[in-house]
Amino acid sequence: MLYDLVQAPPEPGSLQESVLLIIAKRRQEAQFLQTRVLMRATLAPHVENGVDGLKEDLKALKEAMFPWLEADISREKEYAKKVLDTWTGIGAIKIKPMWRPHDDKTGIVSRLKKGAEVVKREEEMRRSQKYTRLA
Repeated sequence: MLYDLVQAPPEPGSLQESVLLIIAKRRQEAQFLQTRVLMRATLAPHVENGVDGLKEDLKALKEAMFPWLEADISREKEYAKKVLDTWTGIGAIKIKPMWRPHDDKTGIVSRLKKGAEVVKREEEMRRSQKYTRLA
């Protein structure tokens, strides 16, 4: 847009001239690649391996016309890698088994029985309490 709005040539050696030269070069490259893609697409059915060359040309055209897309993709990949590193960088998670193979399940059974007894006691205490009705 800056290139299209300039009404006069910039001063030689200025920053504006450098920017406009880069923009003009990019536009020429994009125009060249468009022409190349059209030629390859037209000739692809008649040339062996024409489709492979067309894919490469389309990729080059996309990179020339939309250079920021490649930067966005690489930025997203870096962000995803950083997030995954933080998620997996916690270290090993310690897990304590409920029973060991040499316990022959007596330890886990006794713990389950103790838990059932605690639940039964709490239920009896709850039932034994008298509730008053609010009027």
